[in-house]
Amino acid sequence: MRGYRFPIIAAFVTCLLPTWSAKAVEFAGGTGEPNDPYQIATAEQLVAIHADYSLRGEHFVIVADIDLDPNLPGGSVFAKPILSLTTGSLDGRGHRILNLRMVSQGGMRTMSIGSDAVVRDVHFERVIIDEDGSVLTSTNEGYIANCTVEGSACGVGLVLENRGHIMNCSVVAQAGGTCGLADKNSGSIVFSHVGPGLAQDGGLVRENSGAISDCYSTADVFGESAAGGLVGTNSGSISRCYATGAVSVSASPDAHHCSAAGLVGENSGTISDCYALGATSAAGAKYAYDYAGGLAGTNTGLVFHCYAAGMGGAGLIGDPYPGVVVNSYFLSPGDGGGSCNGFGIPLTDLQMRRQGSFIGWDFRGSSLDGSGEIWTMPQEGGYPVLAMIQEPAFDGNGTAEDPYLIESADQLLAIRRDVGATYCLVDNIDLQGRSFAYP
Repeated sequence: MRGYRFPIIAAFVTCLLPTWSAKAVEFAGGTGEPNDPYQIATAEQLVAIHADYSLRGEHFVIVADIDLDPNLPGGSVFAKPILSLTTGSLDGRGHRILNLRMVSQGGMRTMSIGSDAVVRDVHFERVIIDEDGSVLTSTNEGYIANCTVEGSACGVGLVLENRGHIMNCSVVAQAGGTCGLADKNSGSIVFSHVGPGLAQDGGLVRENSGAISDCYSTADVFGESAAGGLVGTNSGSISRCYATGAVSVSASPDAHHCSAAGLVGENSGTISDCYALGATSAAGAKYAYDYAGGLAGTNTGLVFHCYAAGMGGAGLIGDPYPGVVVNSYFLSPGDGGGSCNGFGIPLTDLQMRRQGSFIGWDFRGSSLDGSGEIWTMPQEGGYPVLAMIQEPAFDGNGTAEDPYLIESADQLLAIRRDVGATYCLVDNIDLQGRSFAYP
């Protein structure tokens, strides 16, 4: 499935690399300076920054929705992601880029966002790209915030490889289409999510050696070696995250082993304060070395303050040896959870609904268990959920002309999700019992 290419008419590929220079493109306004960015209002203007090296240190702002339908004037089928920036910026101001079509071509140069570049508030809708492609850029070393991708086939998603910072971004696929946020992450990804849809190897990221926190995935995941509801393989850190999708691995007979899990397929890093709810299955590996677990398929790292409630395989970790598991739990087999193998603590359905069952965990509203306020029990009943992972709603759009309005403690604490936006305090805020110690 990974090698599949969507049947877009090859003739459109002649539009991939326009030959005009920056001087031949009339922008809607601006000089390209930080305080006077070039204004992009048409498909032709957007394609210009995609194709012209001389524009990659400039600053841009999108001032209208842009339709890239290849059948419309200025539209194109792309052979690579749309953006390369060195030290510049692109501010989408919440506008939409519609009908992006992409077919990857071997040998085409990659696109990158440099360590001093910033991209924010760009929204892609009705995207169709092949499964190995990404929408925004190939490699990110800069800062990407508040960007979204939505379509019937979103490929890997936002970027192929993240070495910088991604904050508050999402990828959503329609009707079971492919999705994902990144192929590899060695930087940081926070407050981002993927799903619904169908992802390969990892719902959010296939390989993580960096830091992922406050993220979630609802995508169903498939793989041929190691697959997880959130991450396929992890050698970095994952904290305050969850996944709910079903995960399945079907290995070839030559594969030495295969691992499927609700959160991480293979873990050699750290997983803390996370949970997974999806069913898991693993089959087909050589000598039947098939590992399925509610949270992790294999674990040679550290797992603490986590739980799993999916069925199939072992309750918490499929093959945990020789990793470390601390204060972590799973739904008991008698209530529909995975099997017991001596790692993790089984809890009945009733016990999973009681805060007191989760020894050592930091719950909101209690100063005795820590200041992080990481977990909370749902008011309507249920298993523990992460207190800060859901973004509170704001009135306003975050601009200087129409700032986000803050009238609650949750909104005030959520400022860290988008430090580049503009906010206005419109009411008194009581922070008694709340903490800023949360990293």
